[in-house]
Amino acid sequence: MSSLLLCLLWLGCRADEPAGPADAPGTDGASAPTGATAATGSSTTDTSPTSASEPRHLLMISIDTLRRDALVRYGGEGSMPFLDQLASESLVADDHGACSNWTFHSTACTMRGAYPEDWGFVPGFSLAGPTEPVPDGTPMLATWLGDAGFQSALVSTNKLFSSAHGNAQGFDTVILSPRLGFTPASVAAEEALVQLAALREAERRYVHLHLMEPHQPYDPPVEWLVGLDALPPIAYDLTTKEGHNQALEDISYGRIDPATADNVAAHMRRRYQGELGWLDHQLGELWGTLEADGWLDDTLVVVWTDHGEQFYERGYQAHAWTLFAEENDGLFFLWSNGIEGASHEGPTSSIDIVPTVLERLGVAIPAEVDGLPLGQAPADRPRFALSKGKGGVFQSVQMGSDRLHFGWTDPASAPPFAPYAHGVKRFDRATDPGELVDLAAPGDPRTQELWELLIPRIETVQGISGDAAFLPAGYSLGGP
Repeated sequence: MSSLLLCLLWLGCRADEPAGPADAPGTDGASAPTGATAATGSSTTDTSPTSASEPRHLLMISIDTLRRDALVRYGGEGSMPFLDQLASESLVADDHGACSNWTFHSTACTMRGAYPEDWGFVPGFSLAGPTEPVPDGTPMLATWLGDAGFQSALVSTNKLFSSAHGNAQGFDTVILSPRLGFTPASVAAEEALVQLAALREAERRYVHLHLMEPHQPYDPPVEWLVGLDALPPIAYDLTTKEGHNQALEDISYGRIDPATADNVAAHMRRRYQGELGWLDHQLGELWGTLEADGWLDDTLVVVWTDHGEQFYERGYQAHAWTLFAEENDGLFFLWSNGIEGASHEGPTSSIDIVPTVLERLGVAIPAEVDGLPLGQAPADRPRFALSKGKGGVFQSVQMGSDRLHFGWTDPASAPPFAPYAHGVKRFDRATDPGELVDLAAPGDPRTQELWELLIPRIETVQGISGDAAFLPAGYSLGGP
C-alpha cells in the first residue's frame, strides 16, 4: 500500500512521512513517471489527436502560485524533480501565459475557455475575496463534460476556486478542503482518491484536484528548508500569513534598511523553494498511488497553473499585483499513455486549456469557448491578460514575442515602491524574457500596433467595471 494512503492526518505526515530532498521522488526513479526522459523535454511533434488515442477519463491537477521557472526546462534549480520528469514525457505548451495573476480570475477564465471581459464579467479583488461571483448559469468545462456523459468531482484547497464564488459550476461534487488554514497536497490527494473511487464505475469521469501550495506563507516541513540555516536570522515569522504580510509591507515601504530587506527576501525565496520540493514529493506519492491502482489507464492528465509569484522583481511580493512574467507566465501540459514527450512551441493562453481538453476527449467544443486547441492558433495570434487586483487594473497583450503592458493608475499617485508598473510598457520577450528593457514609445509603430489591439479591451473593461483608465501622454483610446 502506498505511504500516501497511510498518511491521512497532516500532523502525522509532517512527523513521519516526508523524505528529505535527497530522497525526493524522481531522484531514484521510485515515483517518477514510467519512461520519463530528460527534464528539458523533446522537440516539437505533431500535436493533433487521433480517435484511436482519445482517452475516456480526465484528471486535472491545477497548482496555485507556481512560478513557471520552478521547472528545470524554464531555468529552475531542480526543486521539483518529479514534476520535471512528468513534464518530460508530456505534451508541454512551452509558450503559455495565464489570463490573470490571481486565482479567482484565472480559474474562471480557464474553466470557461474565454476571457471574462468577453462574457461581460470583470473579476474584482478584495482582501475578503472576489467582489462578486461568476453569474449563476455560466457554463464551464464541467458543464460541457456533464452534457457528454461525464460524472465529475472537484477537490479544491482554495476557497477562491469553489462553489462559493461561482467558478466551479457544472461539477456533480465540489469539496473545499481547508485544514489548519492551508490543506497539504497529501490530504487533498486522499480526498481526490476517495472521489475517484466513488466514480470507479462511471462510464466517463472527470476529477479535478486544485492545490494551494506553494502559496504564502511558505511553511513546508523543516526537512525541505535547505539552505535556510546559512542565512542570518530575521525578526519576522514567515510561517504565518500575518508575519509574512508585515515583512513584505515593511520592505515595500522602505521601513527597514536595504541589507535587512535583502535578507528577509532571501528567507522568503528559500522557503518558497522548500514549498516546491515538498509539493513535488507529495505529487510523486500521489502519482505512485494513481499508477499502482490503475487510475491512469485510459486517462488524460492535465496539469496547469493559475498564476506565478513575484519576489520584488517590480517592487512587490506575492501576486495579484502586475502582469509581468514572474506573475503571469503559466504552466500547461498533457499526459496520457498515448502521448509522447514533446514541446508545443506555439502561443497558448489559459483560454486554450478547455478546447484542448475537449478535443482530446472527443467532445464537441461549444460556441461559447473562444480559446483554440493546441496547434490551431497562428504564431502571431494576440493573447490578452487582465487583473483588477491589489495594484489596480492592469492589462496586457502579447503578439509574437512583443508584449505591451498597461497599468491604469497615474504613476504620480501609484504606491511609492512601484511606480514603474504603471503606464504603457513594451518588451521583446525573445531577447528580454524577464521584461526588463522597456521599448515603448508613443511614436513607435510596434508599440502603436499593440496599443490599438488593447484599445477595445480597455473600453470593454471600463464599461463593465465603471473604472476609468489614466492614459499617459501620447496615448488615447482614439490613438496617439
